[in-house]
Amino acid sequence: MTETSNEIGGTEISIVGLASSDGKWIQPAVMEKIRQAKSIVGSSSKIAKLSWLIEPDQEVFEFPSPMVDIFDQIPTMAKPVVVLASGDPGYFGIVRLAGERLPKNSFEVFPSASSVAWAFARLGTNWEDARVISFHGRNQNDSLDELANVLNNPSTMKLALISSPTYDGRALGQTIATMATDEWEIHIFSDLLSEQESHFAYSTRAYSTRAYSTRANSTKSSPQELESQLAGKNLDFAVVVAIRKSDRYDKVPRRPTTSSPLQRISHLNRPSAFSSRAFITQDNPFTKPEVRAVILSKLRIDWLEPNAQLVDLGAGVGTVGISALALRPDLNVTFVEKNPHRLDIIRRNLDLFGFTGNLIQGDNCEFPEVISNSEAIFLGGGSSDFERVESLVPHNSSFAVASASLEHANRAGALLGNLCQVSVSHSVSLADGTLRLVSDNPVFISWRELNQHDT
Repeated sequence: MTETSNEIGGTEISIVGLASSDGKWIQPAVMEKIRQAKSIVGSSSKIAKLSWLIEPDQEVFEFPSPMVDIFDQIPTMAKPVVVLASGDPGYFGIVRLAGERLPKNSFEVFPSASSVAWAFARLGTNWEDARVISFHGRNQNDSLDELANVLNNPSTMKLALISSPTYDGRALGQTIATMATDEWEIHIFSDLLSEQESHFAYSTRAYSTRAYSTRANSTKSSPQELESQLAGKNLDFAVVVAIRKSDRYDKVPRRPTTSSPLQRISHLNRPSAFSSRAFITQDNPFTKPEVRAVILSKLRIDWLEPNAQLVDLGAGVGTVGISALALRPDLNVTFVEKNPHRLDIIRRNLDLFGFTGNLIQGDNCEFPEVISNSEAIFLGGGSSDFERVESLVPHNSSFAVASASLEHANRAGALLGNLCQVSVSHSVSLADGTLRLVSDNPVFISWRELNQHDT
């Protein structure tokens, strides 16, 4: 009888990334983990493709539906356990779920080079300046919104899309051709590192008149011929690389990162920070544009000295701090957020708008020197520790707090001396063509009034 345990300890669970779709490109360390495993977990397709390696005495478990339920089963499996994943399982993969459902330090991860890395390697092109958007493992509308914004950002010269069954490689190539105003060179890679690997390429501008495949010994073909070639391919888990074909390539600043020197792109070439759909949110709550406008007025960002420090505490997805940068690009903004997933969204939103910022993972009062050295402090995220934060705020710095509950609003208002409610209603159309108003949840803003000459 197989020995099982209900305890998870050490690193008896390994999450391994397989680079190729046929399971034959395996790192030696990963192969050894699979050979030593008593239990192997994975999708039916990955298990089938590893049939040449899996021994009869190893127990095999297919992912249930929903997949997250596997973490209720892993504790009872014979150890060691190997979980099969694709490429880098930490990028919109199973590692996030494992981190949420398994004890800390109870598993180890063996990533393989991602499909994106291999796609750019096939092209012999660097990709540190590429924007990567996944349509796999996330809300498709968020991915489409992000793609539309990136295509309209002239500082983005390279783009990689990870496809999904909903938006396969063929559909993503067509989506870029539909959305883009500039010409892009499209490369679709499928079955990377397998015997069935395929590579198709065409220009978005030429797509309406002619297209071509760059496979070995291929010749230029018509769009109809390209469609015929793609029709027989399984492109559910393909990688689409897009490279902007523009004479502006060497004239446009590279995409800024949060660690690069301050760079700006023209405000005409980025989305408006006060557009309701401008930000990447991934279904996380965020501060609405009308509320942001009131918050920034209470922080009096128009009155701050050039290059002043502003800190956005409980930053969420970064809407308040980035809106401040949109109005005052000279500001130095620090975003403090304890949720690492949201911190990554802030980083991507900064890139989207072409801004830079300082990102800190932690609680609001974990870095008192950040607060005490700032000229403007905003506390959001439904936080209740405004008394502690207020004790760190310099007397001549502006300070504003957003609250969703009446209890927190009363406390913050009594502490800071000022309180207002922001209640916004938006119109929706009725069947008869008339309009009615639908209200957002009210938000309470508390702030400390400063003497304009108090320095």
